[in-house]
Amino acid sequence: MKKCFLSFCVLIGLVISPLSFSVDSPGYIDRAVILIEEGELSLARSYLGPALVDPYISPGLRSKAFYLRGYSYYAQGLLVSSLRDFNRALEFSPNNPVVLFMVGRAHYEGLGTQPDPVLGVELFQRATDAGHEGASAYLGFALLQGKGVVKDISRARNLLSVVAEAKGDTFAMLQLARSYRRELTDSPDPALAEQWYRRAFAAGEFNAYVALAYMYSKGEFELTQIAANERSFALLKEALDAGAESAYARLAYAHLAGIGTAVNYDKAFALYGSGVELGQAQSFTGVAHMFEAGLGRPVDLQLAESWYLRGIEAGDVYAHSALAYMLLRKGEDERALRWFSSATKFGGAQSYNDLAWLLATSKITELRNGELSLQHALKAVDLAASAAYLDTLAAAYAESGLFADALLTQEQAIAAAFAEDEGVKQELELHLLSYQKQQPWRE
Repeated sequence: MKKCFLSFCVLIGLVISPLSFSVDSPGYIDRAVILIEEGELSLARSYLGPALVDPYISPGLRSKAFYLRGYSYYAQGLLVSSLRDFNRALEFSPNNPVVLFMVGRAHYEGLGTQPDPVLGVELFQRATDAGHEGASAYLGFALLQGKGVVKDISRARNLLSVVAEAKGDTFAMLQLARSYRRELTDSPDPALAEQWYRRAFAAGEFNAYVALAYMYSKGEFELTQIAANERSFALLKEALDAGAESAYARLAYAHLAGIGTAVNYDKAFALYGSGVELGQAQSFTGVAHMFEAGLGRPVDLQLAESWYLRGIEAGDVYAHSALAYMLLRKGEDERALRWFSSATKFGGAQSYNDLAWLLATSKITELRNGELSLQHALKAVDLAASAAYLDTLAAAYAESGLFADALLTQEQAIAAAFAEDEGVKQELELHLLSYQKQQPWRE
């Protein structure tokens, strides 16, 4: 009897629901859009719920509802739930450029899933072909990086220029600026880089002056270092006054190191403190460094470690290696090795190099691993064949017993050092002498 009653209820529901229990799905979805814009994300999802189970809405409208719910999760950092809904949105509208772009970002950046840059680029291309400007800018970004696609600066600039000029897109402007810097091209044009950073700043991207200040401090312009540092400091102040939160840590470091201004540890500590209040990752690490080095504060390595850990939790990539080096100086090599290993998950050349050097040169037999050291050293050199990284690769070859490769690589390191810094030549030649004796280097 119960089964029959349920079947009857289902039948009646199918017959009368369009008349008696109709849901205003389009109205609910429109209301959810407003709520998302107002930041009422949970409430927006409550409006989307009835629309998502309404059997009478069109596939396009259902796709929109899934996208909106996915975006509400994305805005709250609930990335797994976000990607799940974005994928459902694609099921009902496979060529929706907005959804293709968001799914592309998820795969390219590893937001709620394992990073898959190749798939991310494919989705950026599909969204770009469908006319999505944001996807076009991200495709240009990928082409600059050479991540997920073969590096092509000329094509990247073409894509980015269209979006920057036609739409005033500040992300595209920032990437165009980077494309003219020596970190990405063998033919840098600092003047053009500055032009695009200034346009981005004028368009409301105030962090652009933080990047431009970094260019000046690193000697990317033909100025004396004193003049460049002064220009850098002035740009950082202007960026902070405009509201660029990333300027706190950079200005703090300027006061810490006397870049464009007098050394002032109290100002540095106060600026780092302001950054900490905003949850800025680099500021946690800056405070840690001050306690580690005793800069204006008594040396307190325990407190420094706690601040480094807070920086790691906040997402500062550098904090992993900084903590590892502090532990290494304390003689805690095993703990240092764990943090050096942790740093490599971000894929930076320096992190690969740091881990490879410890694995190749440690005096602790149990920590050395020539094969693993070689793997990481090759990754570092593949990203940047500097004298320091070639030196590490030679040490990895020597630890692996491949002394012919060690000698050849060490000679390359010495040659590179002449172009970079002749001051390190003596140290590199000591390493070379060790390999000539068929002996690995020990730190």
